[in-house]
Amino acid sequence: MENNHYLLSSQSSGERLARFFRLILPRSWRDWKRIVLLAVIVLALTYLIWGIVSKGTGEVAGMSFSPSATTVTAGQDFNLNINLDTHNNNVVVAKAMVKFDTASFELRSVNTASSVFAASNTCQYNGKACEIITSDTAPATGTLIITENKPRPGVNTAAGLVATITFRAKKAITPSTQNITLYYTALNSYDDSDVILDDGNGTDILTSLYITNATVTAILPVPVGVGATAAAATQNNLTWTNSIGTVGITGYKIYGGTSSTNLPLLTTVATNSYQHKNLAPLTTYYYKITATNGTNESAQSTQVSAKTLADTTKPNPPTLTAGTITMSEVNLSWTAATDEWV
Repeated sequence: MENNHYLLSSQSSGERLARFFRLILPRSWRDWKRIVLLAVIVLALTYLIWGIVSKGTGEVAGMSFSPSATTVTAGQDFNLNINLDTHNNNVVVAKAMVKFDTASFELRSVNTASSVFAASNTCQYNGKACEIITSDTAPATGTLIITENKPRPGVNTAAGLVATITFRAKKAITPSTQNITLYYTALNSYDDSDVILDDGNGTDILTSLYITNATVTAILPVPVGVGATAAAATQNNLTWTNSIGTVGITGYKIYGGTSSTNLPLLTTVATNSYQHKNLAPLTTYYYKITATNGTNESAQSTQVSAKTLADTTKPNPPTLTAGTITMSEVNLSWTAATDEWV
């Protein structure tokens, strides 16, 4: 036994493998039959291993929003693209299930005219035609389902457009996480977003490793149409065009002073105009305005200025009153003179 063990350990791997098959195969077989059988077994193992590796590394796909992070102005429309990466696979169907907060976003339109699936015939996906479905499945949840098909061999793309979605931000938004998402649960789950491989079996190859959602920040609009005019020697009037109530605006902050830089906050108003009073005559004042909803504040408007008018009004004269009169003195008193800007 010791000699046999030494013999096996000193042989090469190929020799040990050949010795193994000589031990397990009937001794009546000829050597060439053993070689053929060995080759068949090796080829079968190679094919099996290759199949496992290729399935794990090649047959996957991803979908993503672009831009993945963006800042928009509340009350204005913005676009998000859904892009497809098939990772060099041919796919015949892409289904994007988009979720969003209806209190924050309004779905405006869906455009698939430039989609990589645009040149398609009648689509059959899980027994129904390809379609665009919009629904609110819960009070604050919006759901958009876009399903597209292209006949075999389908689409093979690294960054192909699926659809362009237009949203509008209803209010100022400071997101804590992705707030427009591609809903996904698992591979081969057909109640979520899917990418179907062209294998004739309806295999879903979309993986969470290659899903990129969108983070949208919305800021309040900057007041526009700001104007400043001199109304008197002691007063300038300000006006602008934004409306209270628009995208949650509750008021406006007025910044102003005689220096064109570092304007201090004068006041907050809930109207679209402001009268800046008790000013000095023939003096230039500078102004900027922001919108606020009590929590958020917009960027400052374009700076405007106005120079107060000259003081052409005489002060009101004092009223003189004579008091006690004696041989040596007369006591006089009077009220203070008044002026409109003092």
